[in-house]
Amino acid sequence: MAADDIPEKKAAVSVAGINPDDHQKSQNPILSGCACLGKAMMMLMLVGFFLLVFSRLMEAYIASDYGTEGYSKTRSALMKIGNAIGSYQSEYKKFPLPDPYPKKDVSLRTEGAWMAALVGTDITLNPKGFKFLEMPAAENGKSGVYQDKDEWVVTDLWGEKYYVVLDVDLDRIISNPEPLPNDAGDEVNYSIMIYSSGADRNPDTWGDNIGNWR
Repeated sequence: MAADDIPEKKAAVSVAGINPDDHQKSQNPILSGCACLGKAMMMLMLVGFFLLVFSRLMEAYIASDYGTEGYSKTRSALMKIGNAIGSYQSEYKKFPLPDPYPKKDVSLRTEGAWMAALVGTDITLNPKGFKFLEMPAAENGKSGVYQDKDEWVVTDLWGEKYYVVLDVDLDRIISNPEPLPNDAGDEVNYSIMIYSSGADRNPDTWGDNIGNWR
């Protein structure tokens, strides 16, 4: 037999009747699936990493503006408002409230004629024109005092007006606006209570509320 007539040997020999090419094809879907799963896991890890970094940045942002620093700024504003009310009371022997003057404790927000009296622009409630309250001008309606048409408004860091309770009957007992259980009880020995509704701007969620008595 001539050399040219000898059949060329296959590079791979089938085993047990299985064609190697067919065997490799049967494994390709498995390998392909593993590769896709690996890519998906890698993407999930990357997403998790970026979410972790984002959460850390948000924590730093909240800590600087709405955390310890925000708490200190808000407490300082509460003290300023409380001192202004106390100075007015010492000067005029009453709270800066319009007639008819109430006989019981009142709850109000930091807006309107009584705020104008504290900043010295309402001569009806403050005929001497004293400026009892000095606060920075609010920026975009936040963290300071501003004039909304004819009304003076004082807001906290989050743009919300403060909540104020005045002991008009002068018994130095005010019902605690914070629901029980709390550290102070259902009544507080204060004549002026002021609080901010906090970062969530909801006065009913007391976890982030900031008050001058708590």
